[in-house]
Amino acid sequence: MAYILNTHLSPGLRVRRALSSLFGIGLYRSEQICDQLGLHHSLRVSHLSQAHIDQLTRILTKYYYTGSELQRAISKDVKRLVAINCYRGFRHVQGLPVRGQRTHTNSRTVRKKRRI
Repeated sequence: MAYILNTHLSPGLRVRRALSSLFGIGLYRSEQICDQLGLHHSLRVSHLSQAHIDQLTRILTKYYYTGSELQRAISKDVKRLVAINCYRGFRHVQGLPVRGQRTHTNSRTVRKKRRI
């Protein structure tokens, strides 16, 4: 059973796929990390040694924002946009698409009334 950055990784998955379950780490970045450490592409989480887990944790904490740290940075950025009254901040507050997507026919789920 492997815990990396307060996240339980499924023992049956391959390491490259399991790392993508961490918030902020996708498949491409997990491939890069495994290549950097020299982990074989078919290595499963259950076969990771404690040294491998320590190396993964060290690299993830040193070079990448993940988990609650990344979520905190994202919410801080959104709050800054709202505070300076820019268009993107207004769209965040209204719950509408921020990056210029159309709303006439699409984004029905975004435009639904929020339950409070």
